[in-house]
Amino acid sequence: MKLLQSEVDVVPGRKPQKQPLPEGFVGTGVATLRLINTTPRQNSYTIKLKCEDAYWQDAWYTVAALPPAGGPENAPPSGKPDQAGPRNQSLTVFIKDGGARDVLLSFFVPEKSECRAGVYRAKVIVETRIVSDDPQLARQERITEIPVSIIVRPFYKWQVNFSPEIRRVGILRRGSSYELAIDNQGNDWLYCDLKLPRPQNVLVDTPVSRIAIPPPEPGGDSVRTVPIRAISRLKMIRGSHTPTPLPLQIQRLDAPTVPPLPEEATYGPSSANLGAAVTANDTNETGVPETPAKLVYCPPIPDTFTAFIEAIVRNAKGFFFAIVGAFVAFQVAVYAYELYFKNIMEVRVTRSSVKIGEPFRIRGKNLIGAQILLFDPVTKQQLGEPITPKVESHGTLEYVVATITDKDLDGKKVIVGAQRLGTLTILGRFLPVTKDPTSVQIGKAPDKPKGAPSGTIPASVDMNGTLTIGGQNFGDQQGRVLINGKPAKVVSWADETVQVKVPNTIVPGDSFSVAAYSADNQVVTLNPNICMVKDVSMPPDETTDGSTGSIPDTTGSTSGGSGGTSGGGSGGTTGATGGGSGTSGSTSGGGTRPTGSTGALPTSSYQLLLSDNRADYVKAANNTRSAKDPGSLAVRAYALAALNRVDEARTAINKATQAMGDRDSGNDVALCMLAFSKAIENANPANAVAGYAQADGEVDKVAPGFVFKDIVIARFKMSQNSKFEAKVILQDALKKGPTAAERTAINRMLKQVGG
Repeated sequence: MKLLQSEVDVVPGRKPQKQPLPEGFVGTGVATLRLINTTPRQNSYTIKLKCEDAYWQDAWYTVAALPPAGGPENAPPSGKPDQAGPRNQSLTVFIKDGGARDVLLSFFVPEKSECRAGVYRAKVIVETRIVSDDPQLARQERITEIPVSIIVRPFYKWQVNFSPEIRRVGILRRGSSYELAIDNQGNDWLYCDLKLPRPQNVLVDTPVSRIAIPPPEPGGDSVRTVPIRAISRLKMIRGSHTPTPLPLQIQRLDAPTVPPLPEEATYGPSSANLGAAVTANDTNETGVPETPAKLVYCPPIPDTFTAFIEAIVRNAKGFFFAIVGAFVAFQVAVYAYELYFKNIMEVRVTRSSVKIGEPFRIRGKNLIGAQILLFDPVTKQQLGEPITPKVESHGTLEYVVATITDKDLDGKKVIVGAQRLGTLTILGRFLPVTKDPTSVQIGKAPDKPKGAPSGTIPASVDMNGTLTIGGQNFGDQQGRVLINGKPAKVVSWADETVQVKVPNTIVPGDSFSVAAYSADNQVVTLNPNICMVKDVSMPPDETTDGSTGSIPDTTGSTSGGSGGTSGGGSGGTTGATGGGSGTSGSTSGGGTRPTGSTGALPTSSYQLLLSDNRADYVKAANNTRSAKDPGSLAVRAYALAALNRVDEARTAINKATQAMGDRDSGNDVALCMLAFSKAIENANPANAVAGYAQADGEVDKVAPGFVFKDIVIARFKMSQNSKFEAKVILQDALKKGPTAAERTAINRMLKQVGG
């Protein structure tokens, strides 16, 4: 393989020629690579270019295969056409054994400043591979690197500007300065000579005569500036404005980075002569600014009335600023005098308290012409408006008399200060303020503010009673009290005591929250803020020999004979069977309902247990407090257990067990078992699951079909968030033939669990 042109000459903006040159020529934008397969096998060749110079861009070149020349041995193998890479920057060709192909490397460089002129040393990389179906033979053969030099020729583009474009001078100031800016927009160094002719009316001077501007870096600009000094030679006093263009010429020198191509390289084999010396040559290229700079001479006396008016208008701005400058200078001078020569050295207030509208003296030095200021002792902020005092002079001491008239300052403590003013109205605020370190009370000092309202409440109160809140800072005006978030009736309100009525909706044993607010809506801090209504105080069980042990029935028990020792009285009217032979000391007394069959429960008291309401539990326990029969005692035991009065519940269970004797079946026996499980739930919640599981099996044995057992266990499951289990238990209870009251309780619970 051979590179026919090892040096390629590239002119920015010129497209490369399409036909290759003979071997030994300097390529005009192209280089030809000749590939010859001398092996007995078919090979593939991948050609690409690599250059690591800083300003090189891969977009400058493309690789393309030339049509095969010669016989069929140079044609591409069947089914293996030439394969171009991305953006035509690589190429893969297949060559038969003994065949040859030419590949053309074309170079195109845009005419842009980032396409830097110079010589780029690159490598043509040829990767040779053997093409064979045999995996042992199909392997990478070798990589060949062929050096090539790409010469990017310079192009020149530049711009000249003056800043400012026009300068005015006069009889007193006849010279002015300019700035000459040369912007290099080419791809090579720019060398310029500054030509300074000597005209009659202006003298131009510059510290340099030649300037070199480098090419701009990619994405940036390259500008060099040169200071220019122009002096007008005109000295007339009266006349019109005379503009004189600056006679400055900028001429480019030709000194390229790379030497020019030899003449013989254009028509025969030759080298690019890159090692030749580069010399600077003058060119005819000159730089001219778009708007030439001018030096305008302005005589002090215009020669026409129109020019006179124009001069006044043109100089009005300067005249205005002259007046402003004089005023500011005067203010600064007075400020300095007041600050350094008449500064206030001492301020003392002769009193510790003053009243609104009452004059008081302030002693010090240099207080005459000062203003009095009042400040907050804590925040240091100024209070009210400045006070202009009256003057009293006594020898070497000075007194001024000030009067505070601002009623908003009444009751406040202030620090008194003094500040010099003199004749200043603008810079007065910047003069220092001298303060008396002692504070002064204006008027009567305000009462010490009260603390935040706070109080306490008792641990418990009587039902429908009065709750007393004791504490402090409640205020004399009535506020409001909330019990369980709702307004409560305030009986009395004082600064240290508040009494409110406890709502009758809160039943004994319930706790409630208390919140209080003063009349100005301040929160009264209560500790504690929870109170409880005292539980019902139940008298001890009565023991009356010969009594029947039955309880009053308010739901239809109408008559019954007076009790005897052996006879049976007439029965009640609500489902209880009357009469029957009784044992010694057992009968149905007047006004009571007999318990009916063995193990029966008192209807009205039992129905109170179905609501699962604390008030109903209290009523059930109260109705059975003097009970003797097992059913009533069982109801009492469960009601007390539900009220968390565990010890009393156990006492009632023991009494019921004694009244049952040897009997081990019936609803009263089952209810005692459920009361025991309820007591375990309240006393030791960790054992509640096991207690109810045991009661579930035992109740089914002693009282099959007892619906209340399912109701109690479903309540426990609901408290454990096991709504599905509770739903199944309640649905099963409906199949056991519950009474109307029991069915109502079951349906109510099913609604709660979504049944």
